[in-house]
Amino acid sequence: MVIKEHFIRNLSTLFLLYSLFCCGGLTGEKWSSESVHLLAVDDQESAYILKNNRSLIKVNNNSEQFYSYDLHWPMTTYGLQNELRFFAFNSDYQQMVILDRYLNEITNLDFTSHFNYHIPNAALGNNQTIWLYNPQERKIQCWTMTFEKLVESQNLDFLIPGLHIDQLTIVNNILYLVDKNLGVFGFDSTGQMIIKKRIKDIALPMQFDSNNLGYFQNEKKWFILELDKNNAEIFTVEINQSIPEEMVDIFIFKDGKVYYLKDSEGFNLIVEDYSKLK
Repeated sequence: MVIKEHFIRNLSTLFLLYSLFCCGGLTGEKWSSESVHLLAVDDQESAYILKNNRSLIKVNNNSEQFYSYDLHWPMTTYGLQNELRFFAFNSDYQQMVILDRYLNEITNLDFTSHFNYHIPNAALGNNQTIWLYNPQERKIQCWTMTFEKLVESQNLDFLIPGLHIDQLTIVNNILYLVDKNLGVFGFDSTGQMIIKKRIKDIALPMQFDSNNLGYFQNEKKWFILELDKNNAEIFTVEINQSIPEEMVDIFIFKDGKVYYLKDSEGFNLIVEDYSKLK
């Protein structure tokens, strides 16, 4: 595996600062970096932020709109699907909640009512489907919202011996399975494996964007992996050194930009452009 380093030298001159702190109940409040986390950024650069592990907050980039939703349990898996749906899943409670773009609850699914075994990984797919890992059959499966099975893969023991699923994510109709010690593996909508990238020592979570790129940490550095190429190089991303130390591990990579919270004093979203990296 060839690693080619690309350094970002003038990011500080490219960033745009979005003040997301002056809307509604956010005004004048302070948060610690331990209680506030940036989860996702949509195509309109609205930020999805988790406060105190329970309150989901969405604020757009000019602070004109503000939405919130209080979870009944801490999320273990979450995701933004098609910019229209946000889902949160708790593997301990076996519960999944699906929200619309305004953070109104669409449905709340109880997996214990439909499976007699524990589901460790689940994600919201397109067309009102759910992809999950069935540990009894060692398969990934696609189900409808009414829990009718549509698609399943082959036994993963045959496809990827020794696989342990640390992360399950869906982007652009591709289901990505991440094993932090083996690498990243992609499956299409029929359950066929189409991507196989061997990587070791991945610090989770691995991120994916619409340009068929994956972003992962290894030895405290961020890397870009081109997922749509068989023999892609891995590019090192050197993040702006002006980022506060407590924020260095909290990034959202999306379509040539990197997003992060400025500091622990509020919901200030920083956007830096690294599209000229290569």
